[in-house]
Amino acid sequence: MLFAEVSAQAQEELLEELKQASDSKWYRRLKIIHLSSQRTPVPKLAKLFDLSAATVRVYLTRYNTGGLTGLKRQSSDGGPP
Repeated sequence: MLFAEVSAQAQEELLEELKQASDSKWYRRLKIIHLSSQRTPVPKLAKLFDLSAATVRVYLTRYNTGGLTGLKRQSSDGGPP
């Protein structure tokens, strides 16, 4: 199973970021990481946040490889023309 790997120091940063988050989508991503670090399974997170399991896995993978920076929304030019 895939879970967010959050060290003790990163947990403090995550909780502080959760307190300061003003954007609802950013807060949702942070909360997914927080709950996953407490071993909430992907299917339950997907249901709680009305997301696909694939999207939750993308968030977890991005966090596990790049921390909070990796979790931030990537810039996009939008869909194909």
